[in-house]
Amino acid sequence: MVFHRSSCYCKDSQIHFRMSLKDLSKLELDGGPVLRSILWGLTHALIKATRWASGVGQFVAWLLIASGISMIFGTTVPFLGSGVFNGMWIVFMGWFLQNAASQSYRRILVQDILEDVPVKRMMLADVPAIPGNMAAETLVNNHIVGSDNREFIVSENEEPIGLVTIDDVRKLSPETRHATPVREIMTPSKKLEVVAPEANVSDAFDRLQNQDIHQLLVMHGNKIVGLLRRKDIVRWLELQSHAG
Repeated sequence: MVFHRSSCYCKDSQIHFRMSLKDLSKLELDGGPVLRSILWGLTHALIKATRWASGVGQFVAWLLIASGISMIFGTTVPFLGSGVFNGMWIVFMGWFLQNAASQSYRRILVQDILEDVPVKRMMLADVPAIPGNMAAETLVNNHIVGSDNREFIVSENEEPIGLVTIDDVRKLSPETRHATPVREIMTPSKKLEVVAPEANVSDAFDRLQNQDIHQLLVMHGNKIVGLLRRKDIVRWLELQSHAG
């Protein structure tokens, strides 16, 4: 009989646990946008409304975590009860909600700021070109040191054949740079990820993050027109979020 009651208690706890996770998912997906819309209407500032809505979610999350810790140490919390198991369960729910609110804020903020922004508005239009037979040491001394350029189109016979970056040069030892032409360390054109100038920056940023790459080559037809760098998008996001 004792074993039977324990089994029922465990099954009930698992059911409540699954239901709670489902309720938390609904809170993130449904409650967040509704609250954000209300705050947006009141403040007329989308980024500020997004930040405040996320703040409410994180406040509730930390309240749950604090309540769960109190329950673990024997305090009875109204509507939540007491006990070690229940307290640990509430702490976990609070942790889950805090992470969800934080990730949701970052995701929505990026989407809001980059919405309808074309790649051509944020790309680096003037990408310097260098010949493929240039030594890596010459590239460092004459083109990288004393400038902000970190990416270079490699060309031969006035045709682009690849892209070389400062990260490619760093893979070489200083002793071999003078004898290594950049064509040997570049990324060939056929292996480069490309994007159209009219594409949405939000989608391009997703590609940069998902593929863990630093830049996308911007091409109009068969012509290279620029370079979209992840660091430029991040800088834009920081400026726009602070402005909001």
